[in-house]
Amino acid sequence: MNKLFVFWMKKKFIFTSIVFFTPLFLGARNNQNDSSKFAQKFKWQVDAFFGQSIGKQKTLFGTEATRIDSTEYNSKALFGSYGAGLLYGIRFNCFITENIGFSFGLHHLQGNIQSSAVLNDPIKNIYYKGTQAGNYTGINADIVFKTSGKGHIQLEARLGAVIVPWSTVYEKLNYFPPTSVLQTRENKTVNRLGKGFANSIGASYKLSKHFSIGLDIRSTLLNATGETRTLTKYTINGVDKLEDENLYSKKINYVDAINSTSNVDTNPGYSVKKPHDALAPVFSFSSFVGFIKVTVIF
Repeated sequence: MNKLFVFWMKKKFIFTSIVFFTPLFLGARNNQNDSSKFAQKFKWQVDAFFGQSIGKQKTLFGTEATRIDSTEYNSKALFGSYGAGLLYGIRFNCFITENIGFSFGLHHLQGNIQSSAVLNDPIKNIYYKGTQAGNYTGINADIVFKTSGKGHIQLEARLGAVIVPWSTVYEKLNYFPPTSVLQTRENKTVNRLGKGFANSIGASYKLSKHFSIGLDIRSTLLNATGETRTLTKYTINGVDKLEDENLYSKKINYVDAINSTSNVDTNPGYSVKKPHDALAPVFSFSSFVGFIKVTVIF
């Protein structure tokens, strides 16, 4: 099912890209009437940008449950998105003609802290709340198409790829009063290399020969697979209990398949002195984002 979904998303993404970029590309090509239009030297621009990202794919984080009586809970699902948060970055643009260029840049997503688990149980006297957030730092490479530089307003479109060398998911679970035993557990998941695609379209307004401001809207399709998950904090009533845990309970190595040699408690000879193995989760950082940019033109 996940493979079918990813395949459908890729087809949709490619189709949208073709529809999205063809008019602007043809417009840029029409402006190249002869070889004299090619710049004698490359023209450089540097953009700094920031904006609020909205996650594309909703993920089931957990449940919120409140006990109604001795046998029944009132429960609801808690959905969130790892792609939601504050996105900011910088990119370097090189235009080889008046209308066509390429860019490389760095950007960072500081994910929103979202609720992932809630329990209110006055009968058993248990109350807790869990939260989680995803962060990543990515490298983007784009082909850029823009309209001619006549006038104050320029339109621009980008078709590119994203590589994410660093991405993490943070989880926190707090037991709080009137729970008699207060606990805090924090986990950090480090992901493998993430890969994806990004399209954007935008407009800029020239303030002067060397400065402009603008607005971009970007669509990103991006997934990252978990590599390790580590318990980074564990306290009971304020006392650090992390060192009391064995390595098997503190760390998970994510793998693509579980077999007879995997370090899991269902296999004979498993060791609590080693991290335990589990199937790797996939985190979707796909998003829509509108961001403000400031450009320096050289």
